Amino acid sequence: MGYDYENNELRGASLDDVTGRMIAGMPNASSELEARAEFMRRQTVAAQETAAATQRYTRYMFWSVVVLTGSALGTFVVEVLRLSAGK
Repeated sequence: MGYDYENNELRGASLDDVTGRMIAGMPNASSELEARAEFMRRQTVAAQETAAATQRYTRYMFWSVVVLTGSALGTFVVEVLRLSAGK
């Protein structure tokens, strides 16, 4: 009933192609509409870059926690061995 996103002819097209089609589809496009299309393109690029940076940061934080956990576990084992050797 609604818009069929799965069979959209622009699905998989580059962002520049979609922006070009937006502008080309407006035969009397004013510079305001062209600016809006370009703004939306840049906004989308910024969102994609932010998502990629968030993924990298999340991966970094995960491995930081893994290293910290290993360090704490190592310290615990050393202390247990030291205390049991002192008896």
